Amino acid sequence: MAVTTVFLPLSGDVAAAGARVDFTIGESHYVMDGQVVNTDAAPFIENGRTYVPVRYLGDALGAYVEWKGETRTVVLTKGSVEVRLVIGSHTITVAGEGRVMDVAPLIREGRTFLPARYVAEAFGYQVGWNAEERMVTITAQPSEALCLVPGDILVIISEEELTYTIEVPLYGEMTISLGYRDHIAIYVGDGQVVEATESGGVVASALSSWVGRPGQVGLEILRVDVADDIRQAAVQFALAQVGDAYDWDWMTLDYADSETEWYCSEIVWAAYKNQGVDLDANSMSHGAHGGVAPQETCDSGHTRLIATELLPECTGGAGG
Repeated sequence: MAVTTVFLPLSGDVAAAGARVDFTIGESHYVMDGQVVNTDAAPFIENGRTYVPVRYLGDALGAYVEWKGETRTVVLTKGSVEVRLVIGSHTITVAGEGRVMDVAPLIREGRTFLPARYVAEAFGYQVGWNAEERMVTITAQPSEALCLVPGDILVIISEEELTYTIEVPLYGEMTISLGYRDHIAIYVGDGQVVEATESGGVVASALSSWVGRPGQVGLEILRVDVADDIRQAAVQFALAQVGDAYDWDWMTLDYADSETEWYCSEIVWAAYKNQGVDLDANSMSHGAHGGVAPQETCDSGHTRLIATELLPECTGGAGG
């Protein structure tokens, strides 16, 4: 049997997604960002869910729509996200992960209709229902703010590799390579970062000083994927250590508040470790295997890169 694959026509190759889209039950049009778009089929309600023609739902979300006739499958793709639904099936597959719906896609009068809420939410949209106007509203989630929030981590990339030399019995000196990310700090708000420096110990430095330092070839901003209250607690821990001494003893690691000597990545690690979040990608029996390097913080499953340049500070709330 031949496989039937059809790319359903949209407005152009793929329409730009609307920031807000309104579908009204029984109306052969929808409103996208205030502009009326006429359609040849209307949304309806069945089993308590709003169904929208796949062509227009894909158009509104800015997704490519593909129909695979042999398997009766609809595939919607937007960026790196692929969503699959099969006619009559209660499973929606989002980026390869199956999720259960309480309704199933269906075909009516030769047109394919999809449950609007499940598809829109799969692409990260918010869905609302106005019972009085019998209207479903799909709105884009606000993008994560490209600005610094307290608790973000700054990492300097250097032209020279960071190393640590230890004395090994019966062998002599051994140099450990720790990568080209050689300095790290925590942003604490109000234009300041807390960092442990060889020359000044633990200090609150100007955020602006993190550009153009000697030997610096790059800057990375990491966000720790935790709740805002955990970030704030980490910030308070770091601020409480200002005035402590510097100690590049990488082979020992401590996160107690009573500790009075720190190196740069140790104090950032300790700030979050005290909140139950371990930013050491190679965490083992600390104190026995060595410490935590800036590179290990970058590789931690709790952090993600959000920028490779200095960002402005957020105002009026967290950035995501």
